[in-house]
Amino acid sequence: MLKQSFGKTLISALPSRSSPSTVKNVAGKTRKVQTKSSPLTSRFKTSMRTSGRINGLQWSRKYSDMPNKQWDSRPQGAEDLISKMRSGPQTPPQEERGPFKKGFVGGVGWGAFLLFCAVGGSVWWWGRKRRMEIESSRQKVTATGDAKIGGLWSLVDHEGRPVTSAEYQGKYLLMYFGFTYCPDICPAELHKMATALNNLSPEAQDLIVPMMVSVDPWRDSVAQLAGYVTEFHPRMIGLVGTPQQVDHMTRAFRVYTSKGPEESEGDYLMDHSIFMYLMDKDGKFMDYYGVAMEAEEITESIQNHLIARHDIAQPGPIGALRYWWNHQKDSKK
Repeated sequence: MLKQSFGKTLISALPSRSSPSTVKNVAGKTRKVQTKSSPLTSRFKTSMRTSGRINGLQWSRKYSDMPNKQWDSRPQGAEDLISKMRSGPQTPPQEERGPFKKGFVGGVGWGAFLLFCAVGGSVWWWGRKRRMEIESSRQKVTATGDAKIGGLWSLVDHEGRPVTSAEYQGKYLLMYFGFTYCPDICPAELHKMATALNNLSPEAQDLIVPMMVSVDPWRDSVAQLAGYVTEFHPRMIGLVGTPQQVDHMTRAFRVYTSKGPEESEGDYLMDHSIFMYLMDKDGKFMDYYGVAMEAEEITESIQNHLIARHDIAQPGPIGALRYWWNHQKDSKK
């Protein structure tokens, strides 16, 4: 057949690996020499023999029933075979492996898609948790906003300046009732108050005024308070007054106080409630913190209250955007 015969002709035209040939020397005598072929020629001849047997059979079956068809005398695939032989063996492309193997929509691997879902789900869950905490804080403020705790008062601060509750309008008050001769409870609670304040952001700290109200007006003088409260926080204010003024304030804030029996040297202890009160900008009760509360818990509670009242922004870019939007709405009212 034509294709097979072409292959045999092409193979026979190539020199063999060791084909004899005759040459004449100067004396006119002839001798035989061996002509060695290149590896490319040998490989081409082997491939052509195999290709001639297989492709020639297919070619004869395909075109045996087409006697009138005109075709090229060169067998089909010869050019491709010669091109492959010249270019050498081709290295197959390495397939990508790993979790980020391409195979999803837009060339994104399954691993990247799952990672995106995990990160997105975590952000959504965190945002939902924060919204629930803020909503719970709002409900708590609404439920306890009418508590009969707080009122008008007039005392003297640790600098000897008379102050009233009206001077602190527009500020949140974090108040503690104690006395400077307290051996252990009051120092621990005031230290907790200072730590909770320091954990807040600078914007939140500017809105909070820490206070200690003395329940021992007989011994806590102005000078005594000045040297006591500044040991815990530089912004803490000490308040004291006459026994009547102190009694009026403790009753308004529902603080229990009781003077203990005096000893031989005139020393005594004061029994009192151990609470911190958080009052809003209008002097109304917001929340309270007992001995079991840690400083971190107090910080988180204060922060949630300020976020719920749109006084500070929630952490993160979304919280900052909401804070800006709420202030824009308030400014238009």
